[in-house]
Amino acid sequence: MKRKVLGIALSITLFCSASLSAVSIGPELGLGGGTLGFGGSLGLSIKLDKTPVVFTIIPSFGYSWFSLGFAADYWFLNQKISDINADASVNWYIGLGGMAAMHYWHYNYYTYRVNYVEGEIGVRIPIGVNFFVQKKFEPYIQLAPTFGMRIYNKKRYWYWDEQYLDKHYSPVGFIWHIPFSLGCRFKL
Repeated sequence: MKRKVLGIALSITLFCSASLSAVSIGPELGLGGGTLGFGGSLGLSIKLDKTPVVFTIIPSFGYSWFSLGFAADYWFLNQKISDINADASVNWYIGLGGMAAMHYWHYNYYTYRVNYVEGEIGVRIPIGVNFFVQKKFEPYIQLAPTFGMRIYNKKRYWYWDEQYLDKHYSPVGFIWHIPFSLGCRFKL
């Protein structure tokens, strides 16, 4: 599974670098919380330099779960705050984007096994500060409040009474996240 995720990320990177020739790529460490709890992730950030579009691929792993998230943001404002020296500057940005994620869960409870998939989609508002060092290296700090919906799977509640679920189960729920990200990108 890890090889598939890395293969997809590499394919996107090669496609972007071949077709647009101005791409920055690098790791992103995310921490945050929301309706689904608190946690962290390590993702891959890909920025198109000719247009203000940033893609993020975020795989997460746990003991009995796997998650793959994807975000695409358009920066409609990206302004310089100040120049540090001739080769370095500080900018701030704000944008609008979308996200989608898929979650796979696997439980073993004695002889009872449960496997199910859930998904989520949402809108995010990335706000951040990025630094340019010699125009090749870009560290950044970002906050991206996200609001959307999650599509739940009924199998998630395998331990509940089936009649109770028939009356009270809802396959869709409102979610929110406030991820805080630290990362850096290198121009290819």
